[in-house]
Amino acid sequence: MKTLIFLSTFFSFLLFAHEKDHQHKNLNAHSHDNLKLNVTAEKKAVQFGIDGAAMGILGFEHQPKSSKEKKKWDDFLKQWKTKGAEIFSIAADFKCQQKDSDAKLITEGSENHADLEASILFECQKEIKNTKVEIRLIKNFNKIKKLIIEVLGPNGATYIKSSESIETLTL
Repeated sequence: MKTLIFLSTFFSFLLFAHEKDHQHKNLNAHSHDNLKLNVTAEKKAVQFGIDGAAMGILGFEHQPKSSKEKKKWDDFLKQWKTKGAEIFSIAADFKCQQKDSDAKLITEGSENHADLEASILFECQKEIKNTKVEIRLIKNFNKIKKLIIEVLGPNGATYIKSSESIETLTL
């Protein structure tokens, strides 16, 4: 498990470095309908992490203020923390269970802009190798138009940028 945490941290650093490199080439580096997905698999554990503008998931991009926005945030938290298998479905024969989850809105410099960072950890009974995972982010959160996916797993590292709905990954 220590290795998984190390790899997740290292992987996040690589993604951050990769994105910073591209910000100078793309003046529109921040997009409301793009979402970064990091997938880290090691032995019998898989962690999914998302990072992007809150607008792509919640439909607003600040800390929730109105009762409607607070309800959307609470509904997201409930779904994320209790129904991760509906968002990320790992092949049933691996018998994976959601063990941990976290989600937070991060406001930097302006109350009118918030990014969403969230993660889900699954622990499985079998080692994760050549495993199919269904990604249902776009299906569950239809404001997302593009996924930027980085996978670090038993088969190495993969980077995928897609404007289409990625439905299946192989770890």
